[in-house]
Amino acid sequence: MLKRIDLLRLAPVYDVQWSLNLEKRVFSPRKMFYLRFGSGEQKMSALARQNLVEFIGFRLKHLVQQPFYNIINICDERPYPFNEIIEIFQKTKYQPEKRVINIPLRLVRLPILFMGLLLKNRSVWIHSFYNKLAKDLVFDNQKMSNTGFKHKVDLRSVFIN
Repeated sequence: MLKRIDLLRLAPVYDVQWSLNLEKRVFSPRKMFYLRFGSGEQKMSALARQNLVEFIGFRLKHLVQQPFYNIINICDERPYPFNEIIEIFQKTKYQPEKRVINIPLRLVRLPILFMGLLLKNRSVWIHSFYNKLAKDLVFDNQKMSNTGFKHKVDLRSVFIN
């Protein structure tokens, strides 16, 4: 019989072999060059696979009396600005240094608005592309922090060390 359920809401997961969710926000198609949209200070939460594994083990070891039903956002300790993701990728052997192309957000917004008008039944989906590039995608991980879990790695340590 179930005594407690933890629903884990995962931020985009990455490791050295799997970083597609990060790459989609900073690379051109075919990874020919980096793309910096706007200032590049937009942030996104992400989750190192190692932190996910460690957190699940931590939760299993530290079963305490908590509410039966618990929803926990799982992500690294802090979100990463797109500029930092580019900088880290440039320093790795996996994503060698490539040119960074700056793209003003208005150059992205205009085609998105136009496509949204043309394809009204898909406009919410189309506008989500812009939001993923132009706005912060940060998850509140306070519940995760409140468990006492200490993150083992971050983006820099996974890709550079």
